[in-house]
Formats: sequence, C-alpha cells, structure tokens
Amino acid sequence: MDPLCGGTRAAYFTVTGQWSKAWFYNPLGPLAVIGVAAMALRATLGFAAHRWLVVDLVVSSRTTRFACALGVLAAFALGVRQQFLVDLLL
Repeated sequence: MDPLCGGTRAAYFTVTGQWSKAWFYNPLGPLAVIGVAAMALRATLGFAAHRWLVVDLVVSSRTTRFACALGVLAAFALGVRQQFLVDLLL
C-alpha cells in the first residue's frame, strides 16, 4: 500500500460531506479537495478581475530543510497507517 491508496474514495466522501469516512480512508483526500477548490477559486477570481493573487514566500534554508524532513516523516507515517488498513483498502 502506498500513501495515496484510498484517495479517490476519500475525495468522494469529502465531496458528499462524509468527512469522517474521508479521513478514515486517507487523510490526504479532504486536503486535496480543499486545495483544488482553493485553486479553482483563485483561477475564477483571476479571470474575472484580470488580477492574480501572488504569494511570495521568503524562507531560510534551515526552514526548508525542516519542512522537507517533516514532509518525509509525514509521508512515511501515512504509508505505515495505510498498511494497517490494507484489508479495507483492497
């Protein structure tokens, strides 16, 4: 099982308002749906107003390394979690 298993079901349950089921299948599902909705809203507002929201982040290399390490650790933890749900996800 990889960390993305159950993502489609999680996205479906998120869209239908069943947040607890979505979180149970894959915690990335609700986050992905929220991210797609935010990008669609940004695109709609950008096309309508002819102005684009631009965010410039200035971060140190230490912060970047910490964020990368945290992301790798989170992906590993999610992969382990999905292994425990292998009977449900298959």
